[in-house]
Parts: sequence; structure tokens; C-alpha cells
Amino acid sequence: MALLLLSTFGSSVALAQTHAQVAAVQLWAEVQSSPARITLRWTPLASATGYTIYRRVKGATSWGTAIATPAGSAVQYADSDVSAGVYYEYRIARTSSLGGSYAGDLPGTSYIASGIEVELESYRGTVILLVDDTVAAPLASELTTLTSDLNADGWSVIRHDVSRTASVTSIRTLLQTDYNANPTVVRSAYLVGHVPVPYSGNISPAGHFPDHYGAWAADSYYAEMNGTWTDSTVNNAGGSRAETRNIPGDGKFDQSDIPTAVELQLGRVDLSRMPAFGSSEVELLRSYLNRAHQYKTAAWQPDFQGLVSDTLDWTGAGIAASGFRSIVALLTPAHTTISAGAPYGSYIGANTYVFGYAGAGGGYTAAAVSTDELASSIENGAVFTMSLGSYFGDWDNENNLLRAYIARGRGLVSVWSGLPNWWFHHMGMGDTVGYSTQVTQSNTVAQYAPIHNGWQSPTELGKVHLALMGDPSLRMRMIPPPTNLRTSDVGGRVNFDWTAATGAPLGYHVYKFDPTSGVVTRLTTSPVTGTTYASTTESYVEGRRFMVRAVKLEAGSSGSYYNLSLGAIATNTGPTTMIDAGVMPIDAGATPVDAGSSPVDSSVPPVDMGVPIDFGVAFDAGPRPDAGAATDSGSVTTPDSGLAMDFGLDRDLGAPVISGPPLTSSCACTVSTSAPVPLIPSLIFCLSLVLMQIRRATRRRATRSRDSVD
Repeated sequence: MALLLLSTFGSSVALAQTHAQVAAVQLWAEVQSSPARITLRWTPLASATGYTIYRRVKGATSWGTAIATPAGSAVQYADSDVSAGVYYEYRIARTSSLGGSYAGDLPGTSYIASGIEVELESYRGTVILLVDDTVAAPLASELTTLTSDLNADGWSVIRHDVSRTASVTSIRTLLQTDYNANPTVVRSAYLVGHVPVPYSGNISPAGHFPDHYGAWAADSYYAEMNGTWTDSTVNNAGGSRAETRNIPGDGKFDQSDIPTAVELQLGRVDLSRMPAFGSSEVELLRSYLNRAHQYKTAAWQPDFQGLVSDTLDWTGAGIAASGFRSIVALLTPAHTTISAGAPYGSYIGANTYVFGYAGAGGGYTAAAVSTDELASSIENGAVFTMSLGSYFGDWDNENNLLRAYIARGRGLVSVWSGLPNWWFHHMGMGDTVGYSTQVTQSNTVAQYAPIHNGWQSPTELGKVHLALMGDPSLRMRMIPPPTNLRTSDVGGRVNFDWTAATGAPLGYHVYKFDPTSGVVTRLTTSPVTGTTYASTTESYVEGRRFMVRAVKLEAGSSGSYYNLSLGAIATNTGPTTMIDAGVMPIDAGATPVDAGSSPVDSSVPPVDMGVPIDFGVAFDAGPRPDAGAATDSGSVTTPDSGLAMDFGLDRDLGAPVISGPPLTSSCACTVSTSAPVPLIPSLIFCLSLVLMQIRRATRRRATRSRDSVD
């Protein structure tokens, strides 16, 4: 069935550009570091009367006042009031002499992320991995690789295997529990398999009344952590599918708008009920996970180009502006093909693309292409697909087209985009597709302006049907990783060596994983240009994990940033090493100290050393011995016979030797209860005891002499 005809067709003005092109400014950026400058460029429009440009740093909630107002004839703006290393966003709005007479131009607006030599996040946060338990066992190997890849891209992972028959409320509670335990760190959720599907709302985004009016599949329910979802007010039994009907108490929610801004960057890969592909659900999932792994490791990459196919211009709504606004900013007009009437499938079946957009009338299983074609004669060559057409945006049904885009070929991401617009421009600066999903689901008019026409009224933003089919951790540009990382113990410190990545990267960064939280911390301040690194601070502790990632200065059509490969990961093996006498005390990290577990040698009165002994050069019984005066002169120990040496409170020669730095609340040291005390330091220790006894005997004789004189 064709997409419902809008009530307004727009004007009959003959223009070379479509409504969608007029509704978007085809914008890209060029940057330089010295002097720092970001130059915005755009394609001209004959009817343009002026432009207004705004700039803000990433994460700001307001655009503030305009920074420039170029004339309608302008095709670029150079911004020199910028600094290297800062992530910016720009908004450009165009006015036109067409005004309200041309439906697609009220006004043309686009956005771009940019910056000069911006650093990517080393640690991206925690992703909650929810796995349908019916596919967990047969996909054990692929899921292990997925977890490793997520770790290697700077994510920590919490995994839950869940029943596909569980209630959606129980799934959301599971997500909320993890999120509420650490809300500043838990940022994403990845659903693998047929994890129970929430339904919500009383909507018909594609305009089909009454057969497709009611509840739609609503993964946004899982992404929003704090709002209230009810099941008591909507009473609509008119839908042609049982899933669309929404009545009180049926387990489908009332909300048509996402209650509050979403907290989780959520995506799902659900390839159940896809018999057109002739493979089982498990095999389709296995194929997807393997393709995603190969993409992340840059084993294959698409051609650097985009595609926009729009057969919905007749609506006058400029719906395909969703494609022009993002794809041009990510790839430039020179690398964006605009379909001139040839079928969308003829493009994506013959070439590969980073992004593709397809707008066409259709149904649950067919629009610009069909599920049957994608399963047999057309191999989808677009990694990230935006598409729009009737019905299939409601994706939880057999052989659904939105899911078919990722079931075979190069496709890894699919979204229903145009009602409303999706915002992918951040991916040009290394952000994930999950971040774009979160931005889109949480959008307001004040953040990213919708296409002001038809269904794209401001009330259509933030609807519950917005959903990402695909891995939310995917990024637009990946580079090959290093391999064969090895760690070794050199004098108690960690030494690293690895095999170089292909593609001549700028260098490598070295990272460590926190053993408890999984948080990733970078150890190197600048990229290492070779394939070895010797740490001067990290102690060699058994079981600790480390990672090395390749670094490349990525200069694209948005800006420049230091791109990171997935990491090569290694774990220390072998026992924790005692530091040799003469080597500075080590920082044993987070290894707990249980100094009370060693038995006491009752044959010798206990000695409490107070602080660890440093056997390096001079005998140091603490920060300084309490001997009446300082006795540690740096290279030798000078006894002070005036007073007895005070080693602490008592003696316990059976206590373990602590070979780390002084024990404080912020430093735990490695303890050995089996390693022998080094010979020379032991002799020094015994000699000091003898000297102490001589001094005490001398003091007693002196005391007796004074007493006898008295």
C-alpha cells in the first residue's frame, strides 16, 4: 500500500531541487590547525535570501545567539574563533524567497559536528548486554567475541540472559537496577535476539487510519529510565493487527510520547521470524555478529560514499531531508549520489555505501526494495540505512523490511527516518550510532529543528516508535587494530610488546582495565610510535588486563579527530613479583593486603615496624627512626648511642615483609608470606638489633654508675 497522501502537495513551482533538498542545507566542513579555523561550506540555492549560523560546544543545551549571518549568495563561512581539541556543533538555517509558498522550505536547516584534532573518549561507559536465552548457547562463541570487542572499544559490559517470554516490565526493571546502581557510567543497552518487545501509544506516524492506528513497537520504553508508563487510558481496538490494538490492562502502554529524555543508547538485533532468508534465526544472528566484528576490526570497509533515493517528493513534505541533512554532512555532496529515478536496489546491490537513504511508499515487507529481494537477488551494500515508507516502521512482524536491511549483505544498522528526522551528524566526529539514537529520541524543537511541514510538526518529535535496529556501539569509521599484545615482568613493572597494525597509524595508546569496575584508563600521554612500551609506574600483578589501540588522525567532511582502533588485550600471567632490594617500592594497585594472616613467631618478642621497610640502600625503619635524632644519612646508618632505637611498639619477626610503598588508605601493597628475606638486608637488620642491645646496655651501666655516685 502506498504511503498516505498528505493534504498539501506544495506549490507547482518548477525547481531543479526537490522539496527535501530545499528543506536541508547541504553542509560540510573543512578544518585546519594552524591557525585554528573551521570553514563551513554548503551548496547554493537560487532562492536563498540569507543564512543564520549558530555554534555551541558538544553537550550544551542552548544555541545562544547567532555567530554569523551570511548573505543569500554566500556558500561558505570561516570560523576562526575556535580552539583545537574542542568538539563543536553548528546549526545553519536558510531563509528563502519561496517562503511559505513552497512547502519544503520553512526554513531549510542543517547541523554538523566539527572540531580540530579532537580526542575520542578512552572509556565510553557500561553497556548492558541483554541476550535472548534461546540463542545464548548456540551463539556462545560469537557472544564472547562481541563482549571482547565491546571491551576493546572502551566499554565495560554487564550481561543478562533473559527469557523471550518474560514480561516487558521485568526487563525494564532489570535495566533500571543496573542503571540506578551507577547512573553516570551505565550509558547503553544492546538487545540480542527476540528480547520481549514493548508496545505503546495511540499513534499512526505514517498516516494510516484506522488500520495502523494504535500501539507500535516501542523499544524507547527500555531506553527511558525515570518516566512513568501507564496502561489505563488508551482504548483503541480498531487496528488491523492484534499488536496495534491498545486497550486498558492489556500490557501495552498509553504513552505516545517518550515521557522524559532517554538515558540509554539502545539498539537491538532481532532476526526472528524472517523465513524469506531461508536460514534459521540463529544463523542470521551469527552472520550479523560476525559481520559486525569484521567491520569493527576494519577487515572490510564500505566505499566512502552515500546514497539518497527519494520517491516521496510528490508529498511536498520534504521527508527525505532526513537523508540530506546527515549524509552530506558526513560524506560531502561530492560523495553523495542522488538517485535519478533508478530503483534503490540497483544502487545498493552493485556498490557499497557508508550511508543510504530510501524513501518510498510500501508495506510491512516492501518499499524501495522488498524483503524477498534483500534475501535473494539484492545484497544490501549500505552499512547504515535510513528508510521510510508505510507500515514497516512498526517492525515486530514476520519478514519485516526494517529488520531485513540488516539480515544479509553489508547492512548493520537500520532506522525508520523521516517521521520524524534522525540526527547522525555526530558520527562524523567518532560518536556511536547509539549516541545518535539517544539524541533523536530525546530531541526537542530547541535542539534540532524538525522539517516544518505535514506530519513533521513539533508535536511529532520524541515519539515512542523511534528505534534502532543494530549494534548501538557501531562507529562510522574504523581502523585496523594491533595484534598479539604480550605483557611481561621487567623488574616488577609491566612491559608491553605487540604486532603493528596495518595502515600506518600515527601510533598507539596503552590502557589498563580496572579489575573491579572494568573502567579503562589511558597510561600513555602521547601515542607510542614503536611496538613496545615499558611502564615506569604499573606493577606487574597477576590477572591484571591491559590494552593497546592504534591511533589515526581522521580528517573527514566534518572535522578531524584522533580515531581509535579496537584494542589488542592481554592479561598478566604468572605470580606477582617481589621487588628486588634496591628497586624502589612498587605500587601493587588494588591487591588487598591481609597482613594478619601470617602466623606469629612466638620465639621472638614481636616487633611492629610501623611502616614498611625500604631495603634499597640505607636501612630505613620508617619515615625516619625515632632515635632522638635522625639516623638515616642517605647511604649509611649512623647509630645514635644516646637513646635506644624505637622501631615502633613491639616486635613481630614472623610478620610478612611488605614490599610496596607505605600502607595508606589509598594504596594496597603486595604481600608475600613465602619469599625469603634477602640475605644482605637481613644481616643489616640483625646488626641493627645488636647495636640496639649495646646501646641499651651502655645506658643501663651509665645509670648504675650515677646511682652508685649518688
